[in-house]
Amino acid sequence: SNRRYLCERNEDDKFDMRAIWNEALLEDAVCKSYINMLADLASLAPAGLYEYYEAWPRPDIVESNSRPLLTSFYRNLTDSESQVTLFTSRDNRWVSMAESVFLDSDLQNSQVEYTALDVFSLCQEETNCSVVSMDDWVRSGFCQASRESYLKDKSFDIVRFFKDIFLPNIIKFEADQRDELMIYALKQDLPDLNEVLKEHACIPVTPAGLELCKPNRLVDPHSSLAVLYSAEDGRFPYGSDMYGHKNILKVLLKLDMATEDIDWEDVVERAQSISNVDCDEGRKRTTGLLSIVEQKLNQDTFDEKDLEETKSRLMETAFLPTMTKPATFPLYWKGEDMESETVFTPAELYPSEMWPLVSCVQPVVDEMVLPKNADKVKALLGLKTKKPTMETVLNQLDIISNPDTENYLQDRDIANELQRVCYEIYMYLQGLCLAYIPPETDEEDEEDESESLNEVEKFLHESLVAKFCILCH
Repeated sequence: SNRRYLCERNEDDKFDMRAIWNEALLEDAVCKSYINMLADLASLAPAGLYEYYEAWPRPDIVESNSRPLLTSFYRNLTDSESQVTLFTSRDNRWVSMAESVFLDSDLQNSQVEYTALDVFSLCQEETNCSVVSMDDWVRSGFCQASRESYLKDKSFDIVRFFKDIFLPNIIKFEADQRDELMIYALKQDLPDLNEVLKEHACIPVTPAGLELCKPNRLVDPHSSLAVLYSAEDGRFPYGSDMYGHKNILKVLLKLDMATEDIDWEDVVERAQSISNVDCDEGRKRTTGLLSIVEQKLNQDTFDEKDLEETKSRLMETAFLPTMTKPATFPLYWKGEDMESETVFTPAELYPSEMWPLVSCVQPVVDEMVLPKNADKVKALLGLKTKKPTMETVLNQLDIISNPDTENYLQDRDIANELQRVCYEIYMYLQGLCLAYIPPETDEEDEEDESESLNEVEKFLHESLVAKFCILCH
């Protein structure tokens, strides 16, 4: 060596002790002195007064003869025994490499850098680690010193940051911080990150964005399911220009936001909600719900046990409206004196085709809320084969046969309607009688039949007894 330059290896040298000596000197004594100098400087200046790495050897400009110093410098900082505090934390403290954690380059250089660092720092307050910003050329120095794996262990990429830092603590942050990071994450649409987001209640929902919901509990506000919910139910993503934006909704669909189907538990829950909304909203919700039920029943992929449990619960849930009384029917109609919002359980209702037999004494379901091909839905609700008892029909007939009914017979349309209703009743009762009376009877059977008819007669007005007996025989 001389005063002009350090002796260094070149391609022609097979072995030069002077060059080897200089390399060893740079790697050991010079490096330690350099680190001690930086430590002394740090002790004299408050953290944050300057960027901690300003005086560090830069891999992009270092001379080739100083490479040993650069490599040794970055390796020394990652030495498990090194306690030198050359890093400045976000809360302006001098810390060692062992005490430091970092955002990876992509996240730190993103548009959410400062919010991510603030959130990261907040979550490290109760730990032994501090958040440190790191320029890319500093990272390059560690990589050139073969310390990539060490640096990777200390760095948080977007998936690790959301999984270990942000999502477990999401309720601690201000709404604007939360929303900035969540919108950014959703826009990235990364498969690994999406899988993490699925597991957490992290999407603000209507009406005010104060509650957080898991993605699979969300409902697409533009789907066929939307009619089942209102904003107050807390199932729609909040903010038309935020989580409700069309591009964000596309990502939320990948996170299992509901758009066409809900599970049986939600079917029951939605049915239970109908009694709490107004008449128009309730009818829309019932119609939409039964349409979804029809789709589910047609899929043939449901569990029979779940279906039976659902049926049992629906039968006890008031969510079905009653049929409106025909304009030509003049008598009392069961339910007409109740509030329009009044709904009934399936167990309380009869199919609409049975209204001539029961409408004065029992409520009848409004067919308008049922799907067009509603056989499976009716079967689920116990309406497909439901028929009234003789006593119920006789009670209906008793009301119709009241002498006051004659006051309505001056109107031809009303008279025709009542005639049709009576015909339906007589035919139904005749069918019941024929079902219980064998084709051939002996005297004892005839006596039993007579007793049965006597029981029937006590429900009828005198003017209709003869007609009924004729029909039954």
